[in-house]
Amino acid sequence: VVGGVDRTGTDGLAQKLAERGAYIAIDHIGTEGHHEGNLGDAEYLTDAERVALVAELATTGHADKVLLSSSATGAAFGHPATDVAFAHVLSSFVPALTARGSTTTPSGRSSSPTRRRCSRCAEHPADPTLSNTEVNPMSHVNTVLGAVPAAELGFVAVHEHIGYGMPGSELDTQWWKTPEQRYEETVPKLRTFHENSLSYGAATYVDATGICNGRDVNYYQSLSEKTGVHIVASTGFVGGDTALPFFERAGVDYLTDQFIHEITVGIGNTGGKAGIIKVGVSRGFRMKDLDLRIYRAAARAALATGVPIFTHLAVDVEPAIDIFREEGLPLDRVLFGHADDGVSQGKVRDRWIAEQGGRIGFDTFGYDLELPDPPFWGRPRRERLDHFLGYLRDGLVDQVLASADANCSPLGWPGVKGHTVNYLFDTLIPALREADLDEATIHRIFVELPADFLSVKTFATTS
Repeated sequence: VVGGVDRTGTDGLAQKLAERGAYIAIDHIGTEGHHEGNLGDAEYLTDAERVALVAELATTGHADKVLLSSSATGAAFGHPATDVAFAHVLSSFVPALTARGSTTTPSGRSSSPTRRRCSRCAEHPADPTLSNTEVNPMSHVNTVLGAVPAAELGFVAVHEHIGYGMPGSELDTQWWKTPEQRYEETVPKLRTFHENSLSYGAATYVDATGICNGRDVNYYQSLSEKTGVHIVASTGFVGGDTALPFFERAGVDYLTDQFIHEITVGIGNTGGKAGIIKVGVSRGFRMKDLDLRIYRAAARAALATGVPIFTHLAVDVEPAIDIFREEGLPLDRVLFGHADDGVSQGKVRDRWIAEQGGRIGFDTFGYDLELPDPPFWGRPRRERLDHFLGYLRDGLVDQVLASADANCSPLGWPGVKGHTVNYLFDTLIPALREADLDEATIHRIFVELPADFLSVKTFATTS
């Protein structure tokens, strides 16, 4: 059965296929003209043209090769379906066939469907001259088990991964892990993290995985219950090149709606709401068109919901800052991540970003070249520490956040042995104390500043 022959540009194809013995599916009856769907745009014949095509096939002796359908959709998921009734073939098309010989006219072209808009689009500032004023600067944070007062987050690891992998890694049998194996790898690390954080009141672990890279909110909820660690899930994408084709073709409005839904309603049917939006620069250290769409959608969703944004990489940052300013998002709601990693040095303008008001993520602590098998983004331990201390000595403590970007249970790759979130306690904090950093500043970096950053804010828009 060959489908889709009732699109434009297929002249003569149905006859050729029928002559070779194939069945011909006239399978978009009722869909006429331009049609926008999840697989892209297409131009379809009118029903009157379909009637003529079926009549032509019957005249040449191929009526027994024709199959009729409407491709009607009961409930569309992820795309704006054309409104065609299931009964359309019987109620409208078959009578037109039987009346062949009389004048048949199309029932009317349907207008091109409009992509669904979120219910809060009125809150998206379209005018770059609008300004936004923060209200209620300290409130709550979305975790996978529900809202938590920001003041109760305790010690925050602001950029980590329960498990990260590229799309499709879960299909490679070399990397399959049973739930028991994943728990065995992950639970001890989170329990140690919780124990290390007790002196700070609680432990919060921000998962930066995002859509398409192994995010599993049901699993996160179970881990949070088992370990006592608050887990914050993210919506968004690590980078445009990690988005599956479905999202790759999505527009800004669709992506905005997706992010808002996961923040305000929940991720899938888990009930867990995202507490932060992930965006990133694709490989090659240059913003691609999809990256720019994701950044703009993230800015709009951040303004509509009040959650912050963190980035994968802080390179080629000028287009990102332009987008955030055009949308009216204050730059202190954005954490520009991986400003400290080895491959970004010489490419990232981190001091310039700080001057614009952005927060700087020193979030790859522990990926040291001194490791037995360091990653390609590694950096000498002392060099990274001195980079960080430079901000503190220059009075920029309020613009930095620190984390380890560790994977509890890597997906589709072996990970970096010996590197966990607990590097922050085992190595970094002792090194900060050795550099004469006082406890109040350490508390500010890991408790107060991330609590303020992660807090859901509200923005009053004024012209």
